[in-house]
Order: sequence, then structure tokens, then C-alpha cells
Amino acid sequence: MNKQILQNKFISDDLITWYKAINYDMYKPLKWQIPLLRILNYAVQGKVSRIMISAPPQHGKTVLICDAFTSWYMVNNPNDQVILTAYSQQRATKYGVKIRDIINVFGKQSRFKPQLKQDHKLKTNFMFAPPYTGELLAAGSHGAIMGNPANLVVIDDPIKELSDARSPTMQENLNDWYIGSIDTRLRKRNNGKPPIIIVVAQRLHQRDLQGIILEQEPSIDGKEALEILSNGGIIPKDTWVYMNFPALSLGVEQDILERPLNTPLWSSHKDYNDLVTDRKRKGTYRFEMIMQGNPTREEDYIFRHDWFYNDESYDDNALSCIVPNIKEIATMPKFRFWDLAGTSKKPTKQNDYYAGSLLSKDANHDMLFVHDIKHGKKQALGVLNVIKETIVNDGYKVNTIFEQEPGSQSTIFLNELFDNFSEYDIESIKPTEAKLYRSYELKRLAENGALKFVVDSMDDNMDWIHTAIRELENFDGKDSNGSKNKHDDIVDSLSAGANYFKLNEHIGICCALLDFDSGDVYFPEDIE
Repeated sequence: MNKQILQNKFISDDLITWYKAINYDMYKPLKWQIPLLRILNYAVQGKVSRIMISAPPQHGKTVLICDAFTSWYMVNNPNDQVILTAYSQQRATKYGVKIRDIINVFGKQSRFKPQLKQDHKLKTNFMFAPPYTGELLAAGSHGAIMGNPANLVVIDDPIKELSDARSPTMQENLNDWYIGSIDTRLRKRNNGKPPIIIVVAQRLHQRDLQGIILEQEPSIDGKEALEILSNGGIIPKDTWVYMNFPALSLGVEQDILERPLNTPLWSSHKDYNDLVTDRKRKGTYRFEMIMQGNPTREEDYIFRHDWFYNDESYDDNALSCIVPNIKEIATMPKFRFWDLAGTSKKPTKQNDYYAGSLLSKDANHDMLFVHDIKHGKKQALGVLNVIKETIVNDGYKVNTIFEQEPGSQSTIFLNELFDNFSEYDIESIKPTEAKLYRSYELKRLAENGALKFVVDSMDDNMDWIHTAIRELENFDGKDSNGSKNKHDDIVDSLSAGANYFKLNEHIGICCALLDFDSGDVYFPEDIE
């Protein structure tokens, strides 16, 4: 430990000195965290009570808020009650133990020198020894905190995963937990100043906890709030200060750090090129939400016309998503994915749509190739005959995969195919998410120009490609009972393939004649 720190009588006199001390003078707050330090100091002074922080993952927000600020607050307010929550009890306990250990080592160098109560060894909470009465309770979101008042509440990442954030049930439970268990616990601090509540998390949905709060309670932008506070003003105690730190700046006027447009938040951690790559890997919808703190309606990022065409037309010559069937692509391992969700479970005279997409994946360069699509509308027996004929024509080297949804004909078909085509590779996969979420990987590929339709020459009939693209453009992401579209079986079969290859990244190697800087694939006659 640095001798100068040891000689400092009260390392808790300011948050920056405390932060450096508990990190043994090896780290200091990052430049982007300076506005956070300012707003936290205003909160301690009683000038702001509610703070909401959105920042990309792995950018040091938890270290600053949970480790440094919470422990610093406790040693300077040793009679206050603190509640710290996270998405699970295990994670909250981890933070609580870290804070306890920090105070145990560095508390004796603070102004009030609080000591831990020796007979209080629970991991989920700890208390200070007399004459102080301060206490920290660590609890998972939705955990039991009844009866525990709080002068400071820190909520760190209350939602673990995107799938949780999408769940309407989870959203409702989170709202009930916040209103019934958190907001009602807040009490004026022992020094008479308003309580402090801090929510720090990456954004995961329009109706994550930040979104729920912003819908229901007054808020003010962090940049505007700091201007008011720096001029001697006070933010009303029922008003949230929303501090968003996007990975890439939106421009000087909007950015709380006044960074020029597209300047990285922490360039030594992720520079501009890293973030551009990250956008391609995540797709715009996820990148805007997680990295930029800008969750949008999921329907805003359905398939766009300009991902497939060079102009507004639907002409063959305008297609920007076709590639030649050169040897390296033609000889790649292929898989045919069938979607039969619209096919009636019981044999009827009704015609039902079906789609079987023949796909291959260049895992080295993250490109998905569509070789053909069997698509039409037939009665159940007719669909089964198409499938049988296609399996034989595809041959033994092509794996046949069915997306098996409840209530569809696929279960009956599979039983018959397993019995009569045992020499072929046939398997089924069961979707676990709604249509919209299953389409995200396919959308990511399409947006990056990595969804390609394979043709033998420019003289080929392109109608099947236009049909597939039109269905992609019309896709609204809704399940069949709520969709305005008659069918989306092509989208479903393509999505099933994209997700299958994502989970099996070892499948597919290609040495095609690709210009990977531009993302183009050239026809042999175009190459000198």
C-alpha cells in the first residue's frame, strides 16, 4: 500500500481519495465518471435524491457505485441504514461481502473509524459496533427486505438477461417490487437530508426498471441537472436525474461529457473500431439498447428494404444480396430447415403454408448462404410428400432439421420420417422464444450484408429470392394469432437456420472469392 495513503489521517474526506485508497492507489476514477462523482457529491449534500445511471457493461460503473461509493457513504454516515440489491441474492451477497471487507480494512482510517460488530457474521448483512447503529442489507431483486428502512438504496443490474427483460410477467413483478418493497423503505437520513436511491444498470428493454420508472415518475436529463446544481439550484427530491453514458457519443450538445460525435466512452477499453465491430456483432437493436442506453420498440428494427436492394425497386439488377454459386460455396456443408408451424395438426382439406430453406454458413467470415427455398401451400399430405421428395433430392449429405412447435403437423411428420428415412440425418429443434426474438440473429446478419442468396448466374429466375425478401420486409414479429400477415414461414425457417448455426459455430468453412473489406462476393467473370 502507498505510504502516503497510510499517512493520510482521513482518507474518507472525499470520494476520489477513498476510491484510490481502497484500490491501493493502483486505480483512479475514469474520466467518463467525473460527472458521476459530481452528482454523487450533490446527493450527499442533499441537493439531489434520485439518480439513475445507464452505461455499457464492463465500464467500471459497479466498482464506482457499489464498491467505492457505498463503502465511502457508510464510513461517513455510520448510523445510516443501507440496502443494496442486484438481480440475484448471490450477486448482492458478493457486493455486500466486498463492502464489508473494504470497511474492515480501511474504516479505521476514516473520520469516524467505525468497526464491524464482531458477532454479526451473516454474509447478507452486517452492522457497525456501538456507538454506531449503521447496517447494510444485501438482497436480490424481489428478495425479502420487509421491515428494513433505508437511508441509501443502491440497485445494481436488477435484471440478469435480455430474456428476463422481455417478459411482461417479469416487468410487472419488477414494478411491484420497486413500488412495494423499495420506494416504501426510503427514510430521511439521520442528518435530516433526503434519502438517496441509485439505480445503476445497462439498458435491456424499454420496460426494464429504468424504463418503468421513467414512465411513471418525473425525471431530468443528467446534463441539465448538473447545470442547475452547479448554479446553486436543487433537484426536487421526487425527480430522477437520468445519466446516460453511451459507448459512442451522440454529439457535443447531447453528450453529458460534451464529446464530439462518435467519440468512445472509454477508448483504452473499447476504441471506435472495436465498437463498430461490436455493432455488427450485436446488431443495431441490441447495440443501441445495451451500449448506447437507447432501447427502442423492437418493431422498429424489422428487416429493411435497403439491406437487400440498391434502390427502391424489386428488380433483379437492384439485388445487392446475391452471390455466385462458386465451388467453395457450392461444396459447403448444407442443412435444410423446415417450418411447418402453420400446418394443421389434423389432416384437413385446408391448404397450409410451408417453407424449407437450404442453408450453409461461412463460420470464418460470419456469412449465411441461402441456396434455395421450397415454399408453397398444400394440404397436409401434400406437404409431407414435398418433404419426402426434397429429402431424397437433397441427398444423404444434407441434414434435415424441423422447427417443432406445439400444435403443428411436424410431430406427426417426424414420426413417419424417422421410420421411413432412417438412413438420412433428420432432427428437430424446439423454439424457446417468440418469433420476434428468434429473428434477431437473422436480422443481425441481414443488416451487416451477411445474408446472401446463391444463384448460378444472373440469368437465373430470381422470383424465389424476391418472394423471400418481401416476406422478410412484411414480417411484423408477431406470433400467428396476433399477426396481420397471412404467413411468415420463410422468415421462421431462415431464423431457425441462423440460430442453429450460431449455436454450432464450428459448422461451415468457406474459402470463397470474397472481398471482406467491402462485404462483396464477386462472380468469376468480374475478376481479372
